[in-house]
Amino acid sequence: MRDRRLSSTRQWPEPAPNTWWPWLLVLVFMLYWLFAWSLERLDLTPVVQDFWNTWVPMLPLPSVFIFFAEMLHPRVLRHLLPILVGWILAQRAAVSLIQTLYQ
Repeated sequence: MRDRRLSSTRQWPEPAPNTWWPWLLVLVFMLYWLFAWSLERLDLTPVVQDFWNTWVPMLPLPSVFIFFAEMLHPRVLRHLLPILVGWILAQRAAVSLIQTLYQ
């Protein structure tokens, strides 16, 4: 005959949290940001180069700075607003639901 007490005293291992999930969300967010940048087709090279040449005329400006200036342009950042607002509203709704259910 089988002993049932043995199965009830058995300890189950603690579930490990998924550490890759936040990194996947950050990667998708960055890819969406690059997609918004390519969608807008900004060319800030003349503007940034003129500003740079007034201060340091003898050194050329690296193209990485122009890329980051284009990524932080308001026309690109406006595409991120729905993502950020949706994230904040979803978090507030989840917290409100949990508070309502456990009161």
